[in-house]
Amino acid sequence: MGYRSSSIRSSLRKHWQEIKDETTWILGSGNDINFWNEAWCMDESISDALGIPLEASLVNMVA
Repeated sequence: MGYRSSSIRSSLRKHWQEIKDETTWILGSGNDINFWNEAWCMDESISDALGIPLEASLVNMVA
């Protein structure tokens, strides 16, 4: 089975800058966003996907 080009992909690529300029993410109220522990990007949180314990401090994890 060979590779088939996607008309959607080529259209997105053609208009990508306009899409980026006009796209906004609204996450709740925006006042309190927990990037690592909320499932905002996937079905699970980033910390769960990467196996980072909730009580772990990222400061201690960065070398």
